[in-house]
Amino acid sequence: MAMLVPVDNVIRFPEATRGSTTELDRPQTLVKARDLMAQKLCDALRSLLPRLEEELLARGDASTGRLQRELYYGTRDVLHEKAQLLESCLASAWLKLCESWLQPADKAKASRAISEPTELQLLDFGAMDQELAVKAIASRLQSACDEDLFGAGHRLAFLCVCTSTINQEGIAR
Repeated sequence: MAMLVPVDNVIRFPEATRGSTTELDRPQTLVKARDLMAQKLCDALRSLLPRLEEELLARGDASTGRLQRELYYGTRDVLHEKAQLLESCLASAWLKLCESWLQPADKAKASRAISEPTELQLLDFGAMDQELAVKAIASRLQSACDEDLFGAGHRLAFLCVCTSTINQEGIAR
C-alpha cells in the first residue's frame, strides 16, 4: 500500500536558501503559490458541490409550486453536469486575476518603447500651476453658484414649458 503525502498550504524552501531567495526565485515562488491556490480553490468547489446539490434537492422537495420545484431540480442537474466546467472556469478566473496583478497596465506601458518623438513632451511647471489654480477657482465658483443655478434652471424650464404650451394652443386655434 502506497503512502500518500499530504498536500498542505506551505511551499517548502530548501534549508540552505532560506532568507536568501534571489530575484530569479521570486517569480517561480509566486507561480507555485498561484498554482497551489488554484488547486485549493478547485478542491474547495469540488467538496462544496455535493452539499449544494443536496440543498437544492431538499428545497425542490419542500417547494409547493411546480415552477419553483423545477427550478431547484434543474439548477441541481446543471450543477452536476457542469461541475468540471465550473472548476476550470474558477481556476481560469483565478489565473487571469493573478496575471493582472503581476503585470499591471502601468508596468506594460512603461516597458513599451516610445515609437514617436512627439510622445515626449517637456512639462512647463508654471503653466501646470496656473492651470491647476484656474481649475480650483472655477470649482469654487461652481460650488458657490450651484444652488442659485439650480433654481434658475427650474425657472427657465418652467418658462419653456409655458411658452411651448402657449404656442401649441395658439396653433390649435
